[in-house]
Amino acid sequence: MNNVRKHGFEEELQPEMIEAHNLLLRLRRLERIRAEILELKQSTVAEIRSYSSPPPIVHSVMIGTFLILGHMEKETKVKNSIAFNIVTTVVDKENYFGC
Repeated sequence: MNNVRKHGFEEELQPEMIEAHNLLLRLRRLERIRAEILELKQSTVAEIRSYSSPPPIVHSVMIGTFLILGHMEKETKVKNSIAFNIVTTVVDKENYFGC
């Protein structure tokens, strides 16, 4: 976006600039959410770990969390691995995404 502005193509590429701006806002929001997920308390992590078969709403939230953390959608198909992977991600947050 900066290069488009710098080289004077902002008017010519206005629809693309609007789309890029909207995508950038969504990306920043996801990054804030990801940071909050990675800051979960250990008690919350323990509770997530305790679900061998979570209620449907909890399962949906876990899948969403899994996707926000950067996992592929196909990884969410294995129901038993979701809690494990979220817990592993949060516990190992120092190494996750370079944090």
